[in-house]
Amino acid sequence: METTIRGNKSRLGIIVVFALAIIVLTIAGLFFKKNEETTWKKQAVQQLRNFAAFKTQQVILWKTDIITDSKEIAGSPLFTSTILNWINHPDRKREDIIKQNFETILRYKRDHSAMSLTNISGKTLIFVSDKSSDQYSVKDIACRAVKNKKEVIGDFYKGSPGGAVFIDIAIPVFKANKKVAAVLVFQVDPKVNLFSVINRQPSYSSNEEFLLFERKGDSVLFINRLKNRGNAPLSFYISLTDTSFPAVKSVLYGPGLYE
Repeated sequence: METTIRGNKSRLGIIVVFALAIIVLTIAGLFFKKNEETTWKKQAVQQLRNFAAFKTQQVILWKTDIITDSKEIAGSPLFTSTILNWINHPDRKREDIIKQNFETILRYKRDHSAMSLTNISGKTLIFVSDKSSDQYSVKDIACRAVKNKKEVIGDFYKGSPGGAVFIDIAIPVFKANKKVAAVLVFQVDPKVNLFSVINRQPSYSSNEEFLLFERKGDSVLFINRLKNRGNAPLSFYISLTDTSFPAVKSVLYGPGLYE
C-alpha cells in the first residue's frame, strides 16, 4: 500500500514537473516570439526609413539637376546674346536661329518637352515643342521670374485633362545692366526620369511604395501613380478629414512615421 502511494506521489511529481516545464517553455516561447516581433518591427521600420531617405534624396537630386540644366542653357553667352539681339532688333533670321537652338536642346534633353521665350509681361514670343505638348500660357511663372529676378520652378500640372503631367522652370534672361529682358520657360516631363525613379522597387522587396503628394485645398493630391490603383498621376485625391491614410496624417501633422 505504501509502495503504491509512493508510486502515485512519484508519478504526480513527474507530472507536476512536466507541467511546470511546459508552462516555462510556453512563457519563454511567447517572450522569445515577442522579442523577435519587436526586433523584426524595428528592423522593418529602419529599412523603411532608409528607403524613404534614399528616395527623397533622389527626388531632390532630380529637381537640382533640371534646374541646373535649365540655368546652364539660359546662361550660355552665345545663346543669350542671340536672344537679346532678337529682342532689340526682331527679324526672321534671328528668330529662326533661336527656334533651331530650341529644337536642338529638346532633341538632346529627353526630359525637356517644350521651350517658351516670353517678354517681361509674360507674353509668349517663341514656342517650340517636341510634339508632346501644345502651346500653353506661361504668363504666371514668367512674371514671377521677372519679379524675383531668379529662376522659378512651378507646380506639377496636366497639359490637358487626362493628359501627361509636366512641370515648368522659368529662367530670366538679363541685359548687360542686370535688368530682365526676357524669360525662358522650360517644360519638363517628369515621366522620363522622376516617375521612373519613384516607381523603381528596391532589390530586396516588392512591397514598398514611394508616394509623392501635396496638399491641394482641403485634400491630399497624389502626384505619381499608385501601384494598386488604376489612377493616372495627378488624379487621385483624399480628403484631409480622412485621417486613416498616412499621407493625410503627414500633411496635417508633419514628418513622422504613420501607419
